[in-house]
Amino acid sequence: MQDIDNQTGEIGRHPMQGTVVPLLEVRNLSISFRTANGVLNIVPDLSFSVGYGERLAVVGESGSGKTITGLALIGLLPRNQAVLNGQILFEGRNLIGLSEQELRAFRGRQIGMVFQEPMSALDPVFTIGQQIVETIRHHFGISARAARERAVEMLDKVGIPAARKRVDEYPHQLSGGMRQRAMLAIALACEPRMLIADEPTTALDVTIQAQILELMVRLSEETRTAILFISHDLGAVSEVCSRMLTMYAGQLVEDAVLDAVLRRPLHPYTSGLLRSLPRFSRKGDRLPSIGGRVPPPTAMPSGCRFEQRCVHAIDACRNPQMVVTLPDGRRVCCHRHAELHLPGSVD
Repeated sequence: MQDIDNQTGEIGRHPMQGTVVPLLEVRNLSISFRTANGVLNIVPDLSFSVGYGERLAVVGESGSGKTITGLALIGLLPRNQAVLNGQILFEGRNLIGLSEQELRAFRGRQIGMVFQEPMSALDPVFTIGQQIVETIRHHFGISARAARERAVEMLDKVGIPAARKRVDEYPHQLSGGMRQRAMLAIALACEPRMLIADEPTTALDVTIQAQILELMVRLSEETRTAILFISHDLGAVSEVCSRMLTMYAGQLVEDAVLDAVLRRPLHPYTSGLLRSLPRFSRKGDRLPSIGGRVPPPTAMPSGCRFEQRCVHAIDACRNPQMVVTLPDGRRVCCHRHAELHLPGSVD
């Protein structure tokens, strides 16, 4: 995919980037919210990185802090309520503390985002084309005609048929799959270095879901765009990503290359998620599940946050757990990781 130069509006290509320094590096990120009863900490201490062109999955149940983390990365949490500490470094620049004007220049151009529900994310009173054109003109200042041609090109690239016709249609005139493709077109119109995809295939049938996932992988490979893929669908994760970060109750509990974690997860929560996947080879077997639910932010355990639901918990699990980095680069937050042999999804 081609890129429009910021100053001249001409078409060009991004220069190749090095891989020594991560594209995105999150250091000790803490996300809290001001409430009537004081400040409530949701994500206490989160650190991870995303390399150039890498596709990283962030998985976990609802309430694990996945979406809040994604919104925090591009400054979309309400400023009058959210309190961020730590560092969010994008190509070495700390995004925490930037003004709203600075973030507006950054969003879309450097990091794009695809939201969970396109019907609520797209503006119903503007055509698809108008919404793409607005993004392009905001960042590049080119003419309306040139921006419209770019919009048509983007709709065509994301697989929307008759793009020149669809560009003048409203969101309600498109199917769910086409609306999701239109969201991708808006997010990728300015060729950001990174795309945050928050449950991008929610409510789509399996055929359309497969097409959207295939499209995301192809565009990432063609443009070397990194993807932070937020999902609870581990099947979709295995189709898109090469690395998986597991979150539970606002904390990172495991971070590993996908192939390794599918074969031998190190944290009981990751193992529970993987074992809950249905398998055709086990017809008639009872599907394993994780008992209980994610604790609310107002009642977080002082030790391991998964301890109350973990069948491997012992007394020492009631003490605070530290994220350990292993010699192979894997990270895990479980002091029993070396002695447990947990099943994954690959026998």
